[in-house]
Amino acid sequence: MSPVNHNKIFESIKNQVRSIIYGAVITTLRINLTDLKNDVNVINIPDNQNVKVYEFGDRGILLFYLDNITDTEGWRELVRASVKLGVKKLLFIGHGKPVDESSDFVGSIITDHVNLSGENPLIGENCDYFGVRFPDMSNLYDSELIKRIKNASLMTGIQCNKGILLIPLKVEQRTELEEEVIDKGNITAISNDVYAGAITAKHAGSKSAGVVLFRGDLNINIIDFVREILVS
Repeated sequence: MSPVNHNKIFESIKNQVRSIIYGAVITTLRINLTDLKNDVNVINIPDNQNVKVYEFGDRGILLFYLDNITDTEGWRELVRASVKLGVKKLLFIGHGKPVDESSDFVGSIITDHVNLSGENPLIGENCDYFGVRFPDMSNLYDSELIKRIKNASLMTGIQCNKGILLIPLKVEQRTELEEEVIDKGNITAISNDVYAGAITAKHAGSKSAGVVLFRGDLNINIIDFVREILVS
């Protein structure tokens, strides 16, 4: 797997986009290119086969698809590439598990998270270009974007609840501490996706929000869903 580097991604994209970029989507949800219809600009990233990039026509939105990348660095570097391109709003769409396995919801809109993984995209030497060493992490998930995700989920028929994301040591195995957190808090989803992007976006001064989906076979019109959230 080729490492993701925001400078290389930025250099690859900047001369290929057709419009000013206002928003970006980063997702681990496999994209069906037929859903993108005829107004998609496929952007070539020659040095990394694990990152696919698409521009939505003249809407000023980029979509990054992370193929088999689950580490915090991958999410961080794509957010930073987006910020260098001028992006002010980011949407994160990840895979995960519901806390309530009997729930009819197919996903959860993230309002906050509890990170028990021991991982953080800001660990290590700080990059002053994007933000200060110890950034304010209050209101990590933007309330206006959360409302837009809710509206978009209703319009596109995706039944989502809202709640707190738990980032565990292992998604398939819960520790005693994780069980205690689930019992005490409004935890609705478990995943290692989304959170690293949100932390990086906040550090860089960009607004972001995220949704964790529980199934990979959802019939989602990704263009309509994203448009409702990111297009002003």
